[in-house]
Amino acid sequence: KIINLKDKSVMGMIIGKALYTGEIKLEEALKLARLK
Repeated sequence: KIINLKDKSVMGMIIGKALYTGEIKLEEALKLARLK
C-alpha cells in the first residue's frame, strides 16, 4: 500500500495517530505539518 505523504489528509492521519500513540510530541507534529 502506497501512502502519498503530500496528501494533507493522509499526513493529518499519520500525525494524529503518532500523537495518539505518543510516538511524537505535539511540537514535533506541528513542525512536520509545516514542512509538508
